[in-house]
Amino acid sequence: MSAAVEAPREQAESEFTPPLRSVLELEPRILAAVFVDSGGECVDYCSRVPSHEVKVLGAVMDILLRGLRPALARLGAGAPCLVHVATEMGSLFARPVDDEYLLALIASGDLDPDSLDTGLSLAASALRGAAGLRPGSWEPSARPTRVTLRPALGWPHAPDSFLTPSGLQRVEAVLGRWEELRPLADLELECFRVRLVDGEELTLWRDRRTGLWGRS
Repeated sequence: MSAAVEAPREQAESEFTPPLRSVLELEPRILAAVFVDSGGECVDYCSRVPSHEVKVLGAVMDILLRGLRPALARLGAGAPCLVHVATEMGSLFARPVDDEYLLALIASGDLDPDSLDTGLSLAASALRGAAGLRPGSWEPSARPTRVTLRPALGWPHAPDSFLTPSGLQRVEAVLGRWEELRPLADLELECFRVRLVDGEELTLWRDRRTGLWGRS
């Protein structure tokens, strides 16, 4: 994604701009990504639409997320990890970065949240690092994932199982493998889409430069 396709900026770029720009790279229909602070104010953004609309989006999604948290807590449902609003003309997303800050997105068309999981997790991690924030206890990739590998036909290896706080999770099938190069976030990823024995599907990814695994 080049800056030429973005709308003119009304503020200087910051250390948060590259992770936000990497979100625009995920999908051509993503129109804007905005980093919102604990007061609902826009910290930084990347956008193909006017910045005023982006900042309004961030404030609205902050209000929505803050309203959901106590209601979900009373129901015993835990903290929200991703809020997806499908509209007649597009999609809105709110992805918490920590317990106070969030990453908000606006897209044209109805995007599948599963297709954005890995990219949003990586962007949230990069924003936390730049802001000196700590991941919430609900964050799937708050701790490195310990993955056991097995030989695979056509690939050097494939995930066989991984360890979570609740125990060992075994992979029933590997549905696909791909590589992602994200120079803006200094990441070179090997990704596997897997199905567990209980039917859940998720993405396991390894940063080739550090060897660390994560999941989303």
